[in-house]
Amino acid sequence: MVIVTAKLLRSWGACWDDDRIAAHRLASGATPRQIAADESISIDDRLWVVTRCLWHLDESAARYYAIERARTVTHFAGDEDDQAQHAAILNELARIESEVSADQRYAARDTARDAARDAAWYAAWYAARPAARDAARDAARDAARDAAWGAAWGAAWGAAIRESIAAALEWLGDEAGAP
Repeated sequence: MVIVTAKLLRSWGACWDDDRIAAHRLASGATPRQIAADESISIDDRLWVVTRCLWHLDESAARYYAIERARTVTHFAGDEDDQAQHAAILNELARIESEVSADQRYAARDTARDAARDAAWYAAWYAARPAARDAARDAARDAARDAAWGAAWGAAWGAAIRESIAAALEWLGDEAGAP
């Protein structure tokens, strides 16, 4: 079972400084499951820790986990062509992980990451352009809609992070600690 300690967090480059880590009630060590359940830690930080635990134990499993999580958002990649490109990139990453040496995998990962980033940027740009035009025309109405959208986005983001944490804990299995 993985025990997350201040020393381990520092070796991972945690954004919390030593004083903040030492002041936390889990400073003497905690399982990934305890950290995932600790609401005094931001949800983003909890996700960071449990995914770091997975990476710490098995880098290959961590990459498969990342590919699996990326598959859950393929439907946001734009039109059907963009979605197909996103899915193809993820399939290629999975193939690379299973068939290619580490050196070749790192080079391919960088290329695939750049391609995925570019595809996501273009998809976001083309999706955002009409929304920006509408916002300029209907500023007052859109302000209210944006407030509602922001609240909905926040709730959806939190739900997606919680789902990702749960998936990481499943990948960790017994290493996550007792429920």
